[in-house]
Amino acid sequence: MSTVARCALVAISVAACGSGGRSFDAGGSMDGPANIDASPPDAISADAACGVSSPVCPRLCGSGGAHTVFLNFNGVTMTKAAVTDATANESATIPMTGTITAFHAGLPGRLTEIAEITSQVRQLLGPYDIDIVDTRPATGPYQMIVFGGNPQSLGYPSPADAVALGDCGDSVPSDIAFLFDHFTTDETRLVSSTVVGMIGINAGMPTSNEPGDCMCFNGSTCYMSSQTLCTFGVGVTVNPMSMCLSGTQSTLDEPAMFMAAFGCRP
Repeated sequence: MSTVARCALVAISVAACGSGGRSFDAGGSMDGPANIDASPPDAISADAACGVSSPVCPRLCGSGGAHTVFLNFNGVTMTKAAVTDATANESATIPMTGTITAFHAGLPGRLTEIAEITSQVRQLLGPYDIDIVDTRPATGPYQMIVFGGNPQSLGYPSPADAVALGDCGDSVPSDIAFLFDHFTTDETRLVSSTVVGMIGINAGMPTSNEPGDCMCFNGSTCYMSSQTLCTFGVGVTVNPMSMCLSGTQSTLDEPAMFMAAFGCRP
């Protein structure tokens, strides 16, 4: 079983790993660069949402949700703007306007990999009132996670692995996060686990220092297995360098944080 460092998101949440690290990018695409091939239809069985129980939300299966997260695998041109708005492909956090190419473009098994990631994110977030989709919703608000490309395309330094907005207070209706294309095709669980943490960061949650934890991003202790999905910690040590800390908060109850941010699936 291999493990890789899943390094932290800092400030606007830029993750950069040293040796053994990987890279990510997330964002959104309305009319991105040419589709290498279409994402699989957003029709994965609702049963995929079953499998991860929550101590605060009943373990339920179902589709839809009051909150929407769009997983964009097909590339996008992002515009630097004063306000972040996923529905318009605009970001206040990127250093410059640029284009993110499609996730793992041209690689064999790309569509299978995308389907696995989508299913695994749904599984992890199944108890919460979140709709995970891989086609752009007709209307906002929604979070958008864009997969693919490289950080230099948006003006970030090359070691950057992931970028997400530490949206304290969850004041941005349509946040964007980036997971750059530095992961291998057999690391879908690592990718999915990282996506879940970025969704939490976009919703204003602080991060932890617990290896294997869904909200562990910001330190050398954040090692994730590429063979298993992350877990939601209760009483895990908070990362004192993370954004959105509340007073003297020293531990995290992650199921309760996700319930407070998104609600339980009805």
